[in-house]
Amino acid sequence: MNPTLKFLFKALWFTVMAAIICLLIGATFGIISQGGILKWILTFANALIYISIHYSFGWNQGLRDRNEVKFNHQKENYFKGFLAGAFTFIPSAILLIGFFLSHIDNNTSSFFNIALRTWLYAFIEFIIYFINHGTKVYIALLALIAPLTLGISYILGYRELSVVRGFTAGSFNAFNKPVRNDSAKSILNEKNLRNLKKKK
Repeated sequence: MNPTLKFLFKALWFTVMAAIICLLIGATFGIISQGGILKWILTFANALIYISIHYSFGWNQGLRDRNEVKFNHQKENYFKGFLAGAFTFIPSAILLIGFFLSHIDNNTSSFFNIALRTWLYAFIEFIIYFINHGTKVYIALLALIAPLTLGISYILGYRELSVVRGFTAGSFNAFNKPVRNDSAKSILNEKNLRNLKKKK
């Protein structure tokens, strides 16, 4: 399979998994968060996890592609992350269009209402707030968070720049032990350093 196409489907898979994880968290802790403030705390926690999963995936893919480009295994493409983000936005776009055109968004039995809340469960309290206050158009902005995170994190990973490396950069394995450098250049530098110390 083409590397870019493989990346697109892998990004969509990560988005699905992120949605499922947030649903499971909501189902587990939703019972004890019936109060107003607790519901918002749970939503913020879910949103952070949702964004972190996309950031981790995008960052690591960018770093991996940097090495592929370095050895001429593929062409450089800074916008590959945004392309993957656009691909993962397709389900959101379909649900949003159906949601806005249904004209029954306040009916909890509406298919698109339920489907949209499920797909974007990480932001459930924001969605409910926007619907109740007649600002449902802002739900589209919530749907853009994952695609934008993928695009930005891919570029950061490609350039080996990490905003929150300790939390997400290494697929949640960022706290690995330092890797020993056994390259010829490193060994030569160590020998030169030892020789200088002996002369002193």
